Amino acid sequence: MSELWGTLAELWFLLFGPLVGYWLRGIIEHNQRKEQHDTERTRPQRH
Repeated sequence: MSELWGTLAELWFLLFGPLVGYWLRGIIEHNQRKEQHDTERTRPQRH
């Protein structure tokens, strides 16, 4: 039974590893973009 679980885990990582990595990368990029936007907004602007 443990061998089956090992195979299932390998398949799961093969299938969902790239998806999770892509999802995490999207979240990180989104957060970085949001931080840049916040710093631009708080920076004093001259008119």
